[in-house]
Amino acid sequence: MRMNDQQSLDKLLVAQQLVALDKAIQVYLNKPVSKSYNNSAIGTSLYQVLLCYAALRKPSSDLFTQGSMPPYSRLLLSLDAYHYLHTLAGSVLNALTYSVLSYQTLKVIAEQMMGRLVVEVQQEEFKQQLKAYQRASRDNAKHYRQYLQTLLEQYRRLLIVRVDLGYQQGNPSAHDYTAFCETFDRFKRRFLLSTEIHGRVGYLWKMEYGLTKGFHVHLLLAYDGDVRLGYYFIANQVGKLWRNVVEEGGVFYNCNTVQHTRHYPVRCVGLVEHKDDKVVEALLNRLIPYLVKTDPYVKLMAGSRRKLTDRGQLLSA
Repeated sequence: MRMNDQQSLDKLLVAQQLVALDKAIQVYLNKPVSKSYNNSAIGTSLYQVLLCYAALRKPSSDLFTQGSMPPYSRLLLSLDAYHYLHTLAGSVLNALTYSVLSYQTLKVIAEQMMGRLVVEVQQEEFKQQLKAYQRASRDNAKHYRQYLQTLLEQYRRLLIVRVDLGYQQGNPSAHDYTAFCETFDRFKRRFLLSTEIHGRVGYLWKMEYGLTKGFHVHLLLAYDGDVRLGYYFIANQVGKLWRNVVEEGGVFYNCNTVQHTRHYPVRCVGLVEHKDDKVVEALLNRLIPYLVKTDPYVKLMAGSRRKLTDRGQLLSA
């Protein structure tokens, strides 16, 4: 079912708030509040947690599944003192206008609340939830490393091509999960049947979500390096195919330019020889984990309805 514009906006705003809250909690846990006080306010890291919490007005359970929520945010929202904590968090904003509640009182109450959180994150139940949330990224990285390693063993050299696919900013379809998936499915069918972009021996893709870009896909393609050259040209051909499928507002980014790859410690796109250990290591252990890293926004916006990443089938050499 497609969401209307207001539903999409509500979900986007709450997703942003949940991710901000999750990051603030992690900063707090890494920098205890007792070490970050100044003369006039509660500790910066604790203040940020409460500020993010105060902004979270709409119940997240109405919009997201439990498994899709960032683990630290989910834990804080599950504590028994939910309603009390929301009132307390709102007091942070009031304190900016000289609320009767003193900073010192707020600090003591907040420390007690976060003290419970510190205890909870040490429990085995939360540790298992955290592992489960991060497991997909670790498993996919391992799975795709094995996939590319097999391709490197089958072919003397591979031509590795990277291209990102998405919508122009401001296009409402960029934030519509169902619409994006339908468009990407059409692209995959045409891409897999294309005779113009021949020589492909493998591919993998990962869907992500950006607050401004919306849904987009990172696509990595592998071609037989003895058959195809011209990785920049191939990326442009793939990008043009995407724009034709989208028809209006489709954009792509060619990740094979010198301007882009100069930021790589080791260049691992283009022609990759299977005996070049340094380049192969960068491809398998740096680029692949980066491409499949956990994206909290796409987990929230997409939920668990379908795959967020996939690869091609291995072919006989």
